[in-house]
Amino acid sequence: FFIPGNHDACSFFDGTAPEVAGAVNLHNRHFRLAKDLVITSFGGSVPAFQGEKQRWIGYPFDKAEDIEEGLRGLLNAELAEDNSTDAPCKNDSVLLMTHVGPGSSQTAIQQIDLDQDVIKAGCFVLDKIMREPELQERVFLNIHGHTHFAEGVSKLGNTFIFNPGAIAFDCFGIVSIERKAGKWNYRSMEMMRI
Repeated sequence: FFIPGNHDACSFFDGTAPEVAGAVNLHNRHFRLAKDLVITSFGGSVPAFQGEKQRWIGYPFDKAEDIEEGLRGLLNAELAEDNSTDAPCKNDSVLLMTHVGPGSSQTAIQQIDLDQDVIKAGCFVLDKIMREPELQERVFLNIHGHTHFAEGVSKLGNTFIFNPGAIAFDCFGIVSIERKAGKWNYRSMEMMRI
């Protein structure tokens, strides 16, 4: 499975990329992992800012508002009647996988040069949507990338946020989840280096 990011071709976002055996593009999709567990995923990034100055462009989203319709449509879609499809049902737990992280999360704020402002590389629209009570109830974990040097764990309300870092810089993560009292929760998150 993969979620395209800001360095990937636009064909991964508009559905025109050829299928590759053994690789499933999860952008803008739900994928049922268990009878009451769904992965919901969305790729791409928004512009990053250092103070008032734009530091990085967003791709394929030119501004934060451009991502809202897709994210909101995916995360607030009508719930399925039962678990016979990939779409989440009322009592499902959702593991949210995004390329860009929530704007307020420390896992989306990067500071390499201590004499300069931090780079805010997260998406405040995602942040706003994830604060909605229905999503706070359903989404137990958001795994994201994009901010290469802000790996770590954070929390947004009831939702844990995990950025394992960039494999290009020898970082990856292992997440263990478990079902307790009818809900899925994370058990452990481990950041690793190659």
